[in-house]
Amino acid sequence: MLFEDINYEIFGLKRDDVFSPEETLMHGNLFKSLYQGYKGYPVYKIVANNERDACLLKIYELDQVINDLNLYLDLNPKDDYFYSMFKNYVKELEMQKEKYERLYGPLMLCNTNYDNYRWSENPWPWEGDSDKYV
Repeated sequence: MLFEDINYEIFGLKRDDVFSPEETLMHGNLFKSLYQGYKGYPVYKIVANNERDACLLKIYELDQVINDLNLYLDLNPKDDYFYSMFKNYVKELEMQKEKYERLYGPLMLCNTNYDNYRWSENPWPWEGDSDKYV
């Protein structure tokens, strides 16, 4: 039996056994069958306060999915289905980052695709609403 064939038996994963990006961030896990709740606490939905936060939240969601797929693909590098999913989410993340930076400025200090230094022009995460979670 080939190692690639054994993986689905070991992990119990099926191709439809994945959360959406939003659910992945809420559960902290991409794969439904691997999720175990903590002491019966409910899973809370993260809600953005405005359009900027919604855009940033989408980036967090996609980043979580990509990280989980990366871990899975480290153990299952020949799984073309999940690799294709990985590539699609990476493209979507890049588009979301471009959208955010076009509307709100750079996400990272090293982004120099602007005519002038814009890093300090953005509001800092601790500025603004005190009840802000995103």
